[in-house]
Amino acid sequence: MTIEAEVQKIMDDALPAIVKNMRKIATDANASATNRLEAIGVLLRVVRGPNNCTADIAAGRDAQVALSDAGPFLEQIVKSHKSKLIRARAIKLASHISKLG
Repeated sequence: MTIEAEVQKIMDDALPAIVKNMRKIATDANASATNRLEAIGVLLRVVRGPNNCTADIAAGRDAQVALSDAGPFLEQIVKSHKSKLIRARAIKLASHISKLG
């Protein structure tokens, strides 16, 4: 097995746990807005990632569900956060999520 194949296997095995933990952060009302936005960004990358194996497809579906759960948080940030940078990041993420269809 090549190094690339071994690394891919490790990543495939880790993706479900990564998605689970990022979902917890993205939907945790006690987490900071920055941490929640970062977790949403990771989930978005999982959804957009290559779907060349079953683990990626399953993790992508789970990540997409987590992103829909985080939608109300993004709306709240866009409407009411005092930081212009945080609001801009939330708008950008919401735009990317809306394009997932």
